[in-house]
Amino acid sequence: VADSELTTPNLVYIGEQDVELTLTFDNTGAIPGYGPFALLYVDKTGVDGAGTEIDDGLTFKGAKYLGADVIQTEYTFDSNGEATVMLGDEEVIITAPTGFEPGDTVVYLELPFGSFVPDQPPADITVSLDVSDLADLGEPLNILSQTGYKFGEDPLDNVDADPIIFEDISTKANQTIKPQLVELTKNY
Repeated sequence: VADSELTTPNLVYIGEQDVELTLTFDNTGAIPGYGPFALLYVDKTGVDGAGTEIDDGLTFKGAKYLGADVIQTEYTFDSNGEATVMLGDEEVIITAPTGFEPGDTVVYLELPFGSFVPDQPPADITVSLDVSDLADLGEPLNILSQTGYKFGEDPLDNVDADPIIFEDISTKANQTIKPQLVELTKNY
């Protein structure tokens, strides 16, 4: 079983560049998983939504594991709220989870491991985002992670016998980033 957790910064400013957050990947099951990956859902359209021509949300910049870039591909949800994501040799249709809409993005991140075993220490992926300079003050921008194994429970690419494993996100709450204008500290 793949499990993920996002750690977001407490204070983020409108227009801030290179905001870093941590996506933690862990195997909480009893057996190894093969071809570990993470999906990062990003609220790119912002509060004003996909009906406008200007995105005022978050923009994915990149991801690193132990300072090295991970394989990453960004996909945009179409007008039906779907994106066709390549997981290995398989095309998988991903539906935008609650809190995301057409125009938002899902980013595929491939971990640099062939497998991930239950006793293995969790892997922390550093993700970099930009906040739009048009973001709405104090309005939450959603971000969500989902992990899985593209080869399932064996190392073979045999999706019919051993399907792709996805973390269940049906009850998982979105993380949010609330852009602020300034921070004022007064000493008297």
